[in-house]
Amino acid sequence: MIPVYLTIKGLYSYRQTQEIDFSRLTETALFGIFGKVGSGKSSILEAITFALYGETDRLNKSGDDRNYNMMNLRSDELMIDYICLAGQEGHKYRFTVKGRRNSKRFDDVKTFERRAYRWMDELDDWAPIETDQVAEKIIGLSYENFKRTIIIPQGKFQDFLDLPQAQRTRMMNEIFQLERYDLAAKVKILKIRNDTLLENLAGKLTQLGQTTPELLEQSRQGLKNTQALIKLTDNELKVLTADEKQLETLRQLFVDKQNAEQKITALATQEADFMARAARLDRYLSCRNTFKLVLEQKKIQETALARDQGTLREKEKSMAEVQQRIADERKKLAEILPQYEQRDALKKETEELGLVLTLAQSKEERAKLEDDQKRGRIAFVQKKDIIGQLTQQKGELETTLDKAKSGRVDLEVVTKVAEWFSTKNAILATKESVKKDAKAVADDEEKLEKSKADLLLAAPFDALFGPEDAATPPVRLRERIDEEKQRLVGQHAELEKDILHLKTQRELRKYAHDLQPGEPCPLCGSLHHPQVMGGASVLENELMAFEQKQKKLRETEIAYDQLKNQLSVLEKEFALYERQKKVIREKWEENKAALARQDAAFTWPDFSKDDEEKVQEAFQKDRQQQGEIKQLEATYRQKERELNEARDLLDNKIRPALETIEQKLAAKMAETEGYQKQIIRLDVAEFANQTAEQIRYRIHAQNTAYNKLTEAYEQLTQKIQALTDQQNILSGEITSLKTNTGQQAEALRELNENLAKDIAASDFADESEVLAMLQSELNVATEQQEIETYRLTLNTARAALKTLEEKTAGLRYDTGIHEKVRADLETQTIRINELRKEEGGLTNQVKKQEEDLAAQVDLRKEQEKLDIRGKDIETLSKLFKASGFVSYVSAMHLQNLCNQANARFHKMTRHQLQLELYEPRPAEYDFQVRDLLNEGRTRAVKTLSGGQKFQVALALALALADQIHAQSHAMHNFFFLDEGFGSLDKDSLGEVFETLQSLRRENRIVGVISHVEDLQQEIQNHLKIELTEAGSLVIPNY
Repeated sequence: MIPVYLTIKGLYSYRQTQEIDFSRLTETALFGIFGKVGSGKSSILEAITFALYGETDRLNKSGDDRNYNMMNLRSDELMIDYICLAGQEGHKYRFTVKGRRNSKRFDDVKTFERRAYRWMDELDDWAPIETDQVAEKIIGLSYENFKRTIIIPQGKFQDFLDLPQAQRTRMMNEIFQLERYDLAAKVKILKIRNDTLLENLAGKLTQLGQTTPELLEQSRQGLKNTQALIKLTDNELKVLTADEKQLETLRQLFVDKQNAEQKITALATQEADFMARAARLDRYLSCRNTFKLVLEQKKIQETALARDQGTLREKEKSMAEVQQRIADERKKLAEILPQYEQRDALKKETEELGLVLTLAQSKEERAKLEDDQKRGRIAFVQKKDIIGQLTQQKGELETTLDKAKSGRVDLEVVTKVAEWFSTKNAILATKESVKKDAKAVADDEEKLEKSKADLLLAAPFDALFGPEDAATPPVRLRERIDEEKQRLVGQHAELEKDILHLKTQRELRKYAHDLQPGEPCPLCGSLHHPQVMGGASVLENELMAFEQKQKKLRETEIAYDQLKNQLSVLEKEFALYERQKKVIREKWEENKAALARQDAAFTWPDFSKDDEEKVQEAFQKDRQQQGEIKQLEATYRQKERELNEARDLLDNKIRPALETIEQKLAAKMAETEGYQKQIIRLDVAEFANQTAEQIRYRIHAQNTAYNKLTEAYEQLTQKIQALTDQQNILSGEITSLKTNTGQQAEALRELNENLAKDIAASDFADESEVLAMLQSELNVATEQQEIETYRLTLNTARAALKTLEEKTAGLRYDTGIHEKVRADLETQTIRINELRKEEGGLTNQVKKQEEDLAAQVDLRKEQEKLDIRGKDIETLSKLFKASGFVSYVSAMHLQNLCNQANARFHKMTRHQLQLELYEPRPAEYDFQVRDLLNEGRTRAVKTLSGGQKFQVALALALALADQIHAQSHAMHNFFFLDEGFGSLDKDSLGEVFETLQSLRRENRIVGVISHVEDLQQEIQNHLKIELTEAGSLVIPNY
C-alpha cells in the first residue's frame, strides 16, 4: 500500500480542509511529518487507518461517543478522502469518510458514512466497491496486523516484540496464511479412507476363497475328460437319430394311407346331400334375379304413399288451429287500440311532472345556498379577527427573540478558552510522562548499581572489594583490577618457576629410576651411582598442588578480565542513563517553559486559568441559551406559520368560497324562474304539499303505463303477422301433398300389374311363394364355397390315396423295432445333456478360478500399495498432530525474521547484541538477546534498555514489512513509523537514521513522525504540522 493523496477536514484539531500530496513526499523514498506535541501529527495516521478499516484505538465504538469526539468542536462536518495504490498490480483505490453534526443538537453526530472506490481506466472515473473488509482483502492484513507492520501508530511500535507467544503465533498465521499448513483433518480423512479400502480388500480376498493353481489344473483336466465323453456320445446319438428318422418316415406313410382311405369313405356318405343343396341354390338364385328388385320397389312405393297421406292430415289440422288463433289476437288488438291512439298526451303530462320535480329540487338547493352564504360571511369576519391577533403576537415574539440573541455567551471566546485548557492539560500530561520516564531511569540506574555491587561482592572479587566500593566509579575499579592483575601476574611467574623446578626434578627421577649398576649415567656418564634420587610420590603431590594453584590463579585472572569487561559495559550503561537524565531534564525544562508560555497566553478576564469548570459552565449556559432561543424561534415560526395559514385560508379558501356561493345562488334563482315558465298542462300549486318522492312515484306510474300499452300493442301486431305467415305456408304444403299422393297411387297400381304377369310366367304359384323363397335368405357365397370345397376335397383325397398306395407297395412297418430305437435315442439324449451340463459347470468353474487367481494378484498388489500408503499417512499424521507443522513453519518465518532483523540490529548496536529465537517449551518460540560482550551469553529481551529495545523493534518491524512485501508481490514496500525516537541518544539516533537512509536502495518508502528536531534537519521532504487558532495546519516542504 502506497499513499497518494489525503484530504482531511473537521477531524480532531484539523478544523479547515488540509491536503497532503504523498506522491511529492515519497519521491525521495524517506519523508517525515514533524511538529510539536499535540500539533496533530498522529491524527494523519489515524485518518488513514480509519478511512481504510473504520477503526481507531483512541476511541471505542460504544461508550466513548466516538463520532462526536472525533469531530472538531468548531466544525459541523468531518471529511476524510484518502487515495492509495495497493494490491499486486498496484491499482488505485479511494476511501472516503463523511459525517455531519445535527444542526439542532450540537452533541449529536450521526454515524459516519464510509465509501470505497477503484479507479477504472476504461471509465476514466471512480467505480464504487463494497466497503466490508475491502482494505483487508486488498492489502492482505487485518486492522491489528496493519498497525503492527505497515502504519505503526504511537505506542504500538514494540507490539510485535512484546506480544505474548500465543498472540504472536496467531499474528504470523494470519499474515502468512499458515492455516493452509494445518492438514491434520485432511490427513485423518485420508487415513480413514485408506483403512476403509484395506478392510474392503481384505473382505474381497476372503470372498475369493482358497483358489490355487493346483485346483485350477484339476478343474481343467476334468473339463477335458468330460468333453471327450461328449464327443463319443454325440457320434452314437447321430446314428440313432438317422435310424429313428427313417422309421418315423415309414410309419407316417402307412398312417397317411389309412387316413386317406377313411377320409374318402366319409366324403362318399355326404355326396347326395351336397347335390340337393346345389339344386336348391340354383332355384333361389333364379327367384332372386327375377322378383327381388320389383318387390322392393313396390314396398318403397307403399311406404311413401302412407307417409304423405299422414302428413296431409296433420297439416290440415294445423291449418284450422292457426286460423282460430288469428281471430283471437285480432279481437284483443281491437280492445286496446283506442288507448294506444291517446298515448302521446300521457307522455307530455309525464314530462311536465319531471319539470315540477326539478323545480322543487332547485328551490331546496337555493335555500341551502342562502344558508351557506350566511355562514361564509360569519367565517370571513372571524378569520380577519384571528389574523389581527396573530400579527400582534408575532411582533411580541420577535422583540423577545432579538433580546435573547443579544444576551448569548460568546461561543468563540469560550471555545478558545477550552482549547487553552486542552493544550495546558496536554502539557501537564507530558509533564507526568516525563516524571514517569525520570522515575523509570532512576529505577533502572538503581538496579544497575545493585548489579554492580553484586558483581564486586561475588567470589573471587570479594577479597579485593568491599561494600564501600559499590559507589566507586567503574574507571577507578578497573584501575584497581589492573593493579590486582599485576600482582597475580607476579604470583603466576613465581608459580611457573616452582612448577618448572618440580618438573625438572620429576624428569631426573625418571633417569634415576632407569639407572643400572655398572652402566653409565646418560646425564654425567658416571658408572657409579652412590645416591639415587627417591621420593617420587611426594614430588608428584607437590607438583599437583602447584598446578591446582596455577589453574585457580588463571581462573581468577579470567574472572577479573570478565569483570573488567562487565564494568566497561556498566560504564556505558551509566553514561547512557546520564544522557537519558539529561534529555529528561531538557524535556522537563521545555515542559516548564511551555507551561509558562501557556499561562502567559491566558488573556480572558472573564475566566480564571485555575477554573476549568467555569468553561464547561459557559458551554452549558450557551447550550441552555441556545435551547431557549431555539424554543423561541420554534414558537415564532409556529406563530408565523399560523398567521400565513390564516391569511392563506382567508384569501384562498373563505373569500373564493363565499364568492362561489353567491354566484351559484344567482344562477339557481334564474334557473327556478325558467322551470316555472315551462310547465303548461299542470298546476304547480297542486303539488305544493306533495313530497319529491310522491312526485317521482307518479312519474314512474305514468311511464310504466305508457310503456306497457306500447309494448302490448307491438306484441299483438307481431303475433298476428307471424300467424298469418304460418297460415300461408300451411296452405302451400297441403296443396303439394294432395298432388303427390295421387301420383304415388297410380305408380303403385302399375307395379302390381307387372308383378302378376312375371309370377304367372315362372314356376312359382303366387306372390306368397316368391316371398317365402326370398325370405329364406341363403348365403349364396358360403353355399357355393362349401359345395365347391366338397368336390375339390373328394377329388384330392382320391389322388392322394393313389400316390400313397404306390409308395407303400412292397414295404412293411414294425412298431416294436421303432419303439426300441426311440428308447435308445432318449437314453443317449439324456446322457449327452447331463454331460453338457457337467461341461458347462466345469467351464464356469475354470473361468471363475482363473478370474479369482487374477483378482487375488491384483488385490494383493493393491493391498501392498495401501499398506505403504498407510505408513506414509501415519508419518504425516504424526507430523501434523497438534498443529506441529504449522508451529514449525511459523518458527521458520520467525527465524527468517531474526536473520533479517539482525542484519540491521547487529550494526545498530555496534556488533554488541544479536537477536535470537529460542524454544522455552516444545512448539513455542520466543525472542532472546545474545550479549556478545559477555562471552556471548543470552538474556531476555526485557533486560534491554529503552533505546536498545527501540532498535530491535525497528529491525524486526522492517524485517516483517520485507516479508509481507515479498509475500504480497506488491510493486512498492511502504512503512510508516510514529514516534519512538525520543529514547535514543545522538549516536543511536545516527545509526537509526543511517538505517532509514539505506532503505532507499531497497525500493522501500519510509515515513516517520516525530518531534525530534535532529531528524527534521536530516530529512529533506517533510511536512510541518502547526497548531494555530484556526486548527492544525499542514505546511509542506518538498
